[in-house]
Amino acid sequence: MNREILTVLRKELARVFTDRRLVISAFIMPALTIALLYGVMGVMITRMVEDRQEHQTEIAVIDAPASFATYIEHHPQEDMTLQLADASRLPELKGLLFTGELDAVLAFDKGFDTQLINYKSETKQPGIKIYYNAAEDYSVDARSRLMNGLLEDYEAGVLTARFGDASYLTAFETSDEVVADPKKVAGKGIGSFLPLLLSIFLFAGGMGVGLDAIAGEKERGTMATMLVTPVRREAIAFGKLLSLGVVAFLSSISTMIGMVASAPFATFLFSNPEAESEGAAAAAGFMISPGYIAALLFISIVLTMLYVALISLVSVYARNVKEAGTYITPVYMLVMLLGVLTTFGTGQPALWVFGIPIYGNVMLMKMSLSYEMTWQMLALNTAVSLVFLAILVAVIRKMFNSERVMFNV
Repeated sequence: MNREILTVLRKELARVFTDRRLVISAFIMPALTIALLYGVMGVMITRMVEDRQEHQTEIAVIDAPASFATYIEHHPQEDMTLQLADASRLPELKGLLFTGELDAVLAFDKGFDTQLINYKSETKQPGIKIYYNAAEDYSVDARSRLMNGLLEDYEAGVLTARFGDASYLTAFETSDEVVADPKKVAGKGIGSFLPLLLSIFLFAGGMGVGLDAIAGEKERGTMATMLVTPVRREAIAFGKLLSLGVVAFLSSISTMIGMVASAPFATFLFSNPEAESEGAAAAAGFMISPGYIAALLFISIVLTMLYVALISLVSVYARNVKEAGTYITPVYMLVMLLGVLTTFGTGQPALWVFGIPIYGNVMLMKMSLSYEMTWQMLALNTAVSLVFLAILVAVIRKMFNSERVMFNV
């Protein structure tokens, strides 16, 4: 590496690591913030789910037929409290449902069992209506438990009693079996959100110090002093780019440490509900897989350099930090948008997608995490990224050689 570039690199890194405020804001705060944020979210979501699972559902049953009463007697519902009522109490029960004091009202048609026995294809089926409050979580859960549990089982019991076997009313039996690589199943869940977070963290890490590294020095006048020294301007530009890349990457590592630290408290945030237990175990193995860690590291380094070049371009053009902050906002929003777009879509993306700067990089992270990355994807994305990076660096170099830009004239 050129000695002049190395000198500038050492100077910039020393400036960052000897400034207590920059160290705290760039390396310590991201880890603490993410650990606290995801930790609190994970604990709160866990408590919410556990509370809903442990809640004793309160249901009023209007005009319960004898067949239903008999079924409940032989199949007690441990998670439900059923109270019998007649139709005259329906307005009162609706009021309790509205205020959340009751979770659901199960109303049977009058003479339900008689209608059930006399039912023929040309007559009206006996009906059951569920009243629930869509604004109350407990009530929504109660409806789901009734529809997909209690009433399904009760219906099967009624059909068995009437026809001898409920299976007579079905033409075939269906079942399913998962045929997939457990690691891919687990990786799909991780890949749905981790690339987006990594992309945002990488950009935010570079933006935190990148704007001050050039625009801040222009504002304070120290950039002008540096430019009149014997050091070539290209060396100053490259040195600053490299130092910002190091700082941005280390900042993202700090953020990832915070995510790892919060993982024990945020199981519901980091787990894939579609993954089986072996998939979760595969995910743990994946997280320490050297090959894929190396691939993610390489992709992250390339993406970091793209972000640093974009941030530096804005910082060089701006006359002060405030102006740079104004210019970088739409760039940051675009980066977030491109990251969010990778979370949508189905199937295998076309190869040309990986030739789109930034979007292709984040998509490549996603494919890597789901064990679907190919060498063609990696080669195309790397080649396009390096070309795009070379263009950005060439523009930055030209701007460094412009007196009007660098001296705000």
